[in-house]
Amino acid sequence: MSLIEKLKLPDDIKKLSDTELAILAKDIRQLILDTVISNGGHLASNLGVVELTLALYKVFDFPKDKLIFDVGHQCYTHKILSGRLDKFSSLRKKDGLSGFPKREESPYDSFNTGHSSSALSVACGFIRAKKLSSENFEIVSVIGDGSLTGGLIFEALNDSGNIGEKQIIILNDNSMSISKNVGAMSNYLLRLHNSNFYNSLKGSVSKTFSGMKFGKIDAVKVLENIKKRVKYAVQGGLPFDQFNLKYFGPIDGHNFQELIKVLEMAKKEKNSVIIHVVTKKGRGYLPAEINPDKYHGISASKCNYKKDCKEENLNETFSEVFGKTLTEMAEKNDKIVAVTAAMSEGTGLTSFQNKFPERFFDVGIAEAHAVTMSAAMSLYGYKPYFAVYSSFLQRGFDEVLLDVCMQNLPVTFCIDRSGIVGEDGETHQGIFDLSYLMMMPNLTVCAPKDTRELKEILKFSENFNAPLAIRYPKGCSINYENSSKIEYSKWEKLTSNSNIYLLAVGAKMNEIALNASKILKEKKILTTVVNCRFVKPFDLELLKSLKGKYVFTFEDNVINGGFGANISLYINSHNINCKVHNFAFPDKFISHASVSQIYEANNLTSENIASEIEKFVNNK
Repeated sequence: MSLIEKLKLPDDIKKLSDTELAILAKDIRQLILDTVISNGGHLASNLGVVELTLALYKVFDFPKDKLIFDVGHQCYTHKILSGRLDKFSSLRKKDGLSGFPKREESPYDSFNTGHSSSALSVACGFIRAKKLSSENFEIVSVIGDGSLTGGLIFEALNDSGNIGEKQIIILNDNSMSISKNVGAMSNYLLRLHNSNFYNSLKGSVSKTFSGMKFGKIDAVKVLENIKKRVKYAVQGGLPFDQFNLKYFGPIDGHNFQELIKVLEMAKKEKNSVIIHVVTKKGRGYLPAEINPDKYHGISASKCNYKKDCKEENLNETFSEVFGKTLTEMAEKNDKIVAVTAAMSEGTGLTSFQNKFPERFFDVGIAEAHAVTMSAAMSLYGYKPYFAVYSSFLQRGFDEVLLDVCMQNLPVTFCIDRSGIVGEDGETHQGIFDLSYLMMMPNLTVCAPKDTRELKEILKFSENFNAPLAIRYPKGCSINYENSSKIEYSKWEKLTSNSNIYLLAVGAKMNEIALNASKILKEKKILTTVVNCRFVKPFDLELLKSLKGKYVFTFEDNVINGGFGANISLYINSHNINCKVHNFAFPDKFISHASVSQIYEANNLTSENIASEIEKFVNNK
């Protein structure tokens, strides 16, 4: 038996020697590697924090003490140690363990997280609740160096300095978010990497001169100013001091002796501390160490469509086509600029970055900033394309509404991972974008049915002088043989000659609608499938022609406030006499499972929809 199988977790961790902890770390790494290769998930980030998480469990008493993970994609070791070893094989599977902290799973998960830079705000809430309740426990936040590019974390730091109550912050510094970190904070932390003699110098000075007197003056107090001067000379000044945080580090994040020693020191401190831990993303698995961005998150299969479609019908992914097309456009138009928020590779912008580095802007994990910055650039005649995942654009809602749409500025939002993304779960499903985008004045919203249409919409966008959102899913698509010319607000009939209209939005829903149409045709029920490539504004000419028809809407968005709801509102308010039924995701958060399982669980398969349409039409 391996050591991990012999232990009663987490209780036995406190009894282990450094040697035994190292053996356990090896077992955990192998388990994470085997599970993620099988199930998909976040690999490099989890391999990098094995020793750190073990040291935290060695020193602290969870769940009495509160452990908060920023983002949460580095929580796999924590889940293994907190009594979920027997369930770990179900990671990211339907009804199995989530890939992120989830309070519903375990009391050890103190807060549900999934996006960056929120941990210290959570900590501030816990600190105040602890004080009001007169309870006694430690509050430990594990944040990444990439989290420090998010504005929310500085709001929390400002508040925490105001509270005056203790918290412990672990700064896990691996120089990476999903892509390589950028910006002044990243450069500052890099300088700290090269100045790790500061803390040892400080300690040795205090130890050497402790108790010595120069007359009536304490030698240690005399040297305090000298130490401060050394600190600023070596490290260029510590911004953490301004937030009343005592700084420890940098610490080797893979050395148990160093980790445990500094954590025990932090536990004894009366005031707040920040511990700067340097780790290697992908530690223990060479391919992930060499290419941590490539192995940040891996899929069990490369493309969800491959199970259902012939290989020859599959083209490049939407992300790849977006990046390639934008690069081609930028070759002819020097006003085109690309913006990303720490997602250059994920959004397909690597080729653009390499070819036009002076027109490529990675602002770090700061989506709201990216939106407003793009708005300002557009005022000087540039054409910004902000590539962002659907669930991350939510973080810039106010900026999209007021800084772009209110001023009617020509910023193009290229919204990747729209719709269902599967195993990443609630925090990453892109099923809210239509609801919040459709309500924004001046904003045009598009959803291409395949990668060819994405290319054409991008070309259309180049001369479109207003806010534009283009949403598309993760992965590949079936490419259709024919496609009509892109005309503003106009929809495209994929089949015709019926009074039953299937209005579909985007790649996945067009596929489902067409398959449902085929099933219905076998039952002698003919339908007209319409590709609603312009989600907003509507094709009013087509809508007005629907009088007396059956209308069914299809979208990979929640039903509230989405495409179907707005279609129903328009038809009712304009007295268009037709029967309307909406197919969409229900008013709830969608948990993790495979894409196909999620569609099945929500009755959004072609077979289920065809059956519903048949009942609806026959009941009249």
